[in-house]
Amino acid sequence: MRFQITSIVSAALLLTACGGGSSSSTTIVDNNNSGSNTGSSQSITLNFTPKSFGENIDCSSVITGFGLDGQDTVQMQDLRFYVSDVVVTSSNGQSESLALVSNEFQYADETGSVSLIDFTDVVTGYCAQSSSGTARTNSQITGTTTLSDVAQVDFTIGVPQAMMKEITASYTTEDAPTPLNEMFWSWASGYRHFVFNFGVLNAASDEGSGAVHIGSRNCVDAAATALADKESCEFVNNPQISLSNFNPSTDVITVNLDALFNGVSFVQEVSSESDHMSMDMSSDEMSMTGTTRPGVSCHSAPAESQPDCAPIFNNFGLSLSDGTANAANNSVFQFETAY
Repeated sequence: MRFQITSIVSAALLLTACGGGSSSSTTIVDNNNSGSNTGSSQSITLNFTPKSFGENIDCSSVITGFGLDGQDTVQMQDLRFYVSDVVVTSSNGQSESLALVSNEFQYADETGSVSLIDFTDVVTGYCAQSSSGTARTNSQITGTTTLSDVAQVDFTIGVPQAMMKEITASYTTEDAPTPLNEMFWSWASGYRHFVFNFGVLNAASDEGSGAVHIGSRNCVDAAATALADKESCEFVNNPQISLSNFNPSTDVITVNLDALFNGVSFVQEVSSESDHMSMDMSSDEMSMTGTTRPGVSCHSAPAESQPDCAPIFNNFGLSLSDGTANAANNSVFQFETAY
């Protein structure tokens, strides 16, 4: 069986079912097309959603079942990530880059393309407690392809290194193009690719906090600007995702928190840092107080200073020792049939 991508005029029907703010969409019709290049552009939408243990979650969800004893609870406050260099592949093996539709969540230049997925606002449920989130939300990537069908999608989580080099060299926080005006460690030091901030409650009702920040590290040498004197950060830390047998008309890409936190203890040793989310990325050492609280802390640091990074990086298919990625080892990003 083959599935042919066909542009539709009444895209709002699909968007109403899927959510998000894009004005482009696609439908898939069954025929015996060979999956070849059509020579004309067809619209395609990739939909994303956060889940945990198979359940849909949002800013108002009390998300249970975490920690080594399964007794810890998570309250989502800020969940955002960049998606870059999307490649679609047809059923007969032809591949091409998805050409992004220009909007406030998508940016492309000669160095690559990037989209921002942002599941959380700053007014709903637990997200109203966030000190770092944004008001706008987006759960879709929209673009065009000349392929007549799509059977696989591959993409990178994060900002491409060449784009990071160009943006940090050419702009400031005030004039950087959206959506690249957020999610950096500090301006010109490099980007965080995946950000998840959340509250934690254990079985004893002790409160804590969590932060999973996956980003490039050691991007600045003698220069004050990321990659000013080199082409790549020492630790790139871009998860690679490959989803085969994927139908963009019926399937939604899931971000699975149960997979993200597989093997994470949810017991955090308290550091002397007054704000654990302001970690100096130029140092791998943090002074610890010897006490613990419920929580998770991973800012892409070595396991010696942030033990939670070891299982979290493994779940993303990332090597904590050198920052390389293996898509086959990713368990966080999957997909399911939703429509």
